[in-house]
Amino acid sequence: MKRTSQLLLAVFALAIITVAGSANAQIYQATTSNGNNGLNFGPDGTSNPPTGAGYWEMGNTITFSGSAASYTLDNADVWLYGGGDVNYPVEMQIFSGSNPNTGTLLYTATAPAGYGVNEAVFNFAGDVVPGTVTYILSLPDQNGSYDSIFLYPILTSGGAPTIGSGPNSLWYGTSGSFVTNTTYAEADGAGSNYLQAEFTALPEGGAALIYLLLAGAVCFDAIFLKSRNEAGNSMLA
Repeated sequence: MKRTSQLLLAVFALAIITVAGSANAQIYQATTSNGNNGLNFGPDGTSNPPTGAGYWEMGNTITFSGSAASYTLDNADVWLYGGGDVNYPVEMQIFSGSNPNTGTLLYTATAPAGYGVNEAVFNFAGDVVPGTVTYILSLPDQNGSYDSIFLYPILTSGGAPTIGSGPNSLWYGTSGSFVTNTTYAEADGAGSNYLQAEFTALPEGGAALIYLLLAGAVCFDAIFLKSRNEAGNSMLA
């Protein structure tokens, strides 16, 4: 029993070292400073808005770096300016492919808007996505009022992605009726049509290693308790 416990402990330690040594990989990054220029979720006086609605959702089509057919996401980070309720939810939807009108909605996550210029972190840990996706940001609690739409602009990137790629255009609209536009954001002061965003993937096999680590911990704990109980019973005998 002692030898078995030692062996399991060694395997457990090896799993910890492996997971700790496997860094998550950035697979998309468009975070070039743009002087904190923010793009609102509705028309703010800039000429030729992309839709005639008073509120729109928006996002980019992106292709992750590398040649893998799929990626296991960790987090998606977006930079914004929170000017109202720090807990106001911002939602990210991820669609398959390059068109949110026809692509499959794969995953949805929310994050608080925070206050001032800050980073909203959307947790997609373990979610598998193809190499090209379209992400759409929205304000699920908006009710048409100024405060619910215009206090949470998303920061724009001053240039093209430095990791990964994507067309220099933005999607605007709502579910099923998104349109692309290449001029409005730049007329609004943006240096490009890319929102400031970064996607990180788990290392290859990282999810499986985490599950192995958890299973090993449970197994080791059970054997340790059994061994201690047997030792206690022997002393009482």
